[in-house]
Amino acid sequence: MGTLPRCRIALLRGMHHRLLVHVVWTTRGRAVQIDADRARRLREQLPRIAAEERAMVLAIGIVADHLHLLLRLHPTTQLPRLLQRMKGGTAHAVNAHLRP
Repeated sequence: MGTLPRCRIALLRGMHHRLLVHVVWTTRGRAVQIDADRARRLREQLPRIAAEERAMVLAIGIVADHLHLLLRLHPTTQLPRLLQRMKGGTAHAVNAHLRP
């Protein structure tokens, strides 16, 4: 998966798009690990990561063992890359900052 050629991106400019994705992921083994501090950090970091990947977080639902995201994607957003960055980046940052 590379970037789209310029000619194909130019064709997308005049098109209307609304790509909505509902994403759910769980903690490892569905362990109860998301406390209020971790949830706050996730709410701060996820929209920033999404914006860097040309996406927008429309809604976030977080409970102790999983989270839900409603995302709006740009047609050129690479969903696997976005999810890899969200899952890996937030897990690393949250765990490093809040490790006892």
